[in-house]
This record gives sequence, structure tokens and C-alpha cells, in this order.
Amino acid sequence: METVKPLRRYLAEGAAIVVSILLAFAIDASWEGWDDAQEEGRLLQALEAEFRSNQTMVTFRTEWHRDIQEALLALLSEATSPQSTTSPDSIDSLIGMASWFNNQSTFEMSANDALVLSGKLSLVSNEGLRQRITAWNRKVAYVTRTEAQDYDTFSGIWMPYLSTHGYLPQISNAITVQPGTGEADDGLKVPTASVPFDHRELLRDRRFQNVLLHRLWVQLDILIAYQQLEPDLLSMLRLLSAETGGEWAEN
Repeated sequence: METVKPLRRYLAEGAAIVVSILLAFAIDASWEGWDDAQEEGRLLQALEAEFRSNQTMVTFRTEWHRDIQEALLALLSEATSPQSTTSPDSIDSLIGMASWFNNQSTFEMSANDALVLSGKLSLVSNEGLRQRITAWNRKVAYVTRTEAQDYDTFSGIWMPYLSTHGYLPQISNAITVQPGTGEADDGLKVPTASVPFDHRELLRDRRFQNVLLHRLWVQLDILIAYQQLEPDLLSMLRLLSAETGGEWAEN
């Protein structure tokens, strides 16, 4: 009996030690899981804010390129009109509007990159959302490449033609409104010749008509790219809001 009692005590003490070790592991795992959940929440909230910003910018850039598109269409219409009654000043304003360009990507990607490139994507528990996040990078890359055409055609085609055949100071002074906003442009006004240049003469030049069409194609490409991306952007906002409890969760 004296031998049995110490054995039982040793077994009880051993069991208590094992239980305490398992409990410590469980508590540690619980804290680690809680930390991961907190980090996931912070990352998804930052990503949701970034998507909201991108949605606002896509809306703005859509109006921006539509205004330029309308100016280009108006110039092409004037070019094919046998008896145009549009004033030289109005033509200058249309050329000025068509001379705006976007030389940077519309999209903010810092939160997305921080999540994907830092290796923290595994913290996102929603597998479908993880897949959509990685696919989003590829879709934005396509739209960004399409956007890059705007500056390429401006610098490589539009400006060389106008520099050779037009009068840039006069066109510059005719730029009075920013596309996409309707707000006044308070740019620097430069001295011009006393005798104005009539840019309506350019409209009869087939080379200028071709340049106008080229610029128009680029605007159409960009607008189509935005249109195709927008459903994915809105869908991502709903998914992120569902995870974070944002206002888009019920939309």
C-alpha cells in the first residue's frame, strides 16, 4: 500500500504537468490566432479604403476621358462638315481640351502590394477573397498598360503634329476648363502673336484627321478598360465590406 500511494501521486502530478503544458499550448495558439485575426482585420480595412479610393478615381478618370473623347469627336465632326460655322476660338478650345493627357496610373496599390508582396496573404481566411486579391493585380496591370497609351500618343503623335502645324501658345491660352471636373483652369497665360492663327485650317488636313482618330481610339480603349474593370471593383468592395462590416456589406 505504501508503494501504491506514491505511484498514484506521481501519476497525478505527471497528468497535471501534461494538462498544464497542453493548456499553455492552447492559450498560446489562441493568442496567436487572435493576433492573426487582428492583423487580418487591419489589412482588410486598409485594402477596403484603397478600393474606395480607386472607385472614386475610376469615376473621375472616366469623366476625364469622356470629355476628351467628346472634344475629339467634335473636331472630327467639324473636319467633315462642308460648311462649318464654328468660330476659331471654339476650335482652339476643343483642341485645348483634346490636349489634356494622363501620365500616371489611376490606381493606388500600396495596401494591395503590402498584403501580397509581404507574404501576408495567407492571413486572409476567405479563400475566395484571396484568389480575387491576386487576380486584381493582373487586371489592374492590364488597365494601367492601356492608360499608358494616353501619354504615348500625346507625346509621340499629338504634340509633334501641333508643334509643326499649329500655334501652341494660342492653344495653351485656350485651355480654360479641366476635363472631368468642369472647373476653370488657371494655368499660365502666355504672350501670343497679334494676328491669331486659324486652326480651322488644320481640320482640312487628312494627317490631322488621322491624328484625331488615333487619339480617339486611345480614349475609347481606356474607357472600355474602365468599364470592364468596374464590376470587379464593385464586387471586391462588397467582399471586403462583408469581411470588415463596412457599409458595402448590405449593397
